[in-house]
Amino acid sequence: SIPVGRIIEKLDKLLETDDVDGVTALLDYWYGEAVSLKDERGALSMLNEMLGHFRKTGDVSRGMNAVDEALKLVKKLDIENVVSGATVLLNVATTMKAFGYAERAIPYYDQVEKVYEKLDESDKSRAGLYNNKALALVDLKRFDEAEIYYNKALSVLEKSAGNENEIAMTYVNMAHLFEATGQDKKIVDCLILAVRNLDSDNIKMDGYHAFVCSKCAPSFKHFGFETIENSLNARVKEIYERT
Repeated sequence: SIPVGRIIEKLDKLLETDDVDGVTALLDYWYGEAVSLKDERGALSMLNEMLGHFRKTGDVSRGMNAVDEALKLVKKLDIENVVSGATVLLNVATTMKAFGYAERAIPYYDQVEKVYEKLDESDKSRAGLYNNKALALVDLKRFDEAEIYYNKALSVLEKSAGNENEIAMTYVNMAHLFEATGQDKKIVDCLILAVRNLDSDNIKMDGYHAFVCSKCAPSFKHFGFETIENSLNARVKEIYERT
């Protein structure tokens, strides 16, 4: 079998420095090794990382190929109804949504939800599901349902400390929902709360925070807050240069 733990450690270091080509090469190599060794669980671990990576790089062809291969392995390993398998399905659904297949993604989100309902109420995995399902529901113009899921995500995240990054992203997502439904005052309220969380003293200035800032910055520009966008982009640059 391939050394998944060590591979993920190396992957995390590459992500800290935003080394996109390095990540691609690492995942391609070890996926190939897992396939040649007939290490199906190792291959699935690499595919799961590929889903997020190709979603980030916008590579539709490779991302959707990873979706198809991951679905085959989850079914073959018979893990659809356990947390490890559901986590892969969540990644699959989110990749589908990112590449324009929100309708196709919803049944997988529903399947994951049935499994994640067994997790602790403060488990961040639940918040990740609710947020991503809400984004798909917004794409499908099912706005009332989307707002319910965003609020469910906040409810989970606010049950424990250290979730400022995720809370900020949830509020930014909600701002776009309220734009779609014409609730302008709520947009500003959400953006204020997002900035408050991004600027929290509890935030760790690491690669993950840089990623969150890079995801939030375009939304602030979209809503006319270019000063905040510039500040977040400068923070991202500083973090990556330091690491």
